[in-house]
Amino acid sequence: MSPDELSLQKTLEGHTAAITVVEFSPDGKFLASAGDDGAVLIFSTSSWTPMHRFVDVSPVSVLAWHQNRRYLLFCGHQSGDLHLLTMTKSMQKFTIVQTSTFTGCIRSLSLSPASSRVAIAHGHEIALVDVISNPHRLKDNRAYLPKPPASPLGANKSGGPVAKSLQFMKKKNYLVVTYAAHGIVIWDPHTLTVAGEISPRTFPIGRSIIATDDDIMAVSNLINGVDWYSLSDLMFLSTTKLPAGSVCYPLSTLTYSEDGTSIILGSAEGSAYILSRDKGVKILEHGVGSGIIRSVAFTPTVGGQALIATGTGELNGRAAVTIWTYMPEKKSKRGISFVGIQRVVPVGLTLTQILINGALLFLCCAWVGHFLTKAA
Repeated sequence: MSPDELSLQKTLEGHTAAITVVEFSPDGKFLASAGDDGAVLIFSTSSWTPMHRFVDVSPVSVLAWHQNRRYLLFCGHQSGDLHLLTMTKSMQKFTIVQTSTFTGCIRSLSLSPASSRVAIAHGHEIALVDVISNPHRLKDNRAYLPKPPASPLGANKSGGPVAKSLQFMKKKNYLVVTYAAHGIVIWDPHTLTVAGEISPRTFPIGRSIIATDDDIMAVSNLINGVDWYSLSDLMFLSTTKLPAGSVCYPLSTLTYSEDGTSIILGSAEGSAYILSRDKGVKILEHGVGSGIIRSVAFTPTVGGQALIATGTGELNGRAAVTIWTYMPEKKSKRGISFVGIQRVVPVGLTLTQILINGALLFLCCAWVGHFLTKAA
């Protein structure tokens, strides 16, 4: 692994049960956390003080910030309720602007970057609905994807299809669905037809995430690590294995680093992992008794530094969100490696700098000469 710098910054408390999801706002100014206690906490990342606390009777299964509508937060529950929260005009707190109800647990949610469409996986179905503004709410125009094609791996699976992850592609605006027992299906959300299929390397499969290039997809295989697939070629590429004895937690989310080269995921033995196809595995040690890492989140790099948040089960009798600073190794335009922000000493001097330095040197020499003459 490259010499990335990782350091533990802070531990946030406030939840009374396992934290199932953590999500940074698109600008990195807020962190939302939620869990089995039904609570949603929103922290300011500048001070780490809680700005809002919303509590529901049902455990929270999904959190998603809208990328284009400022500070609009979707909160899905195991009960099937979906709350839309948004910040007040005073920028002091978040309030609920709408509550919609779906059948069955809300398992995953994805917002289209190119349209107003949102995809919601609940129970054994996937609903497509539009988001409108003034005020923010979901339109009453739900459409549903048909059942996915039969997969040899999931042919004997009882019950209906279970979508583990949803994600819209940015360029084609296709919807990629990772089914636990029906493989990976690429849907055209406009025609509600299949645009492509990938048969996974292993069965069953867990959560997934797509890189910013809309091609490379990472899928937790629930056996020994993460499998990488090409969406353009519809094929398996490679596997990055976790250390021996490590087990991916089936419900743990995955998140990509900003450059799209590494992913972060949680495990069942109390550690989080940064995995890369080329650089291997880096471990975020949470200490003995930290519990299962249920959720992970990553902010874009600002000033050479990013933040990683991990949500755990009960840590010594309490649930906690752990905040890490992450300074990824980067390459300059000349190919020189450096970590984070470094002071750069200029190799060459401009004409102005030469004249200024020469004048300073002349004054210093004149002062020293005057002092020596006076002493003599």
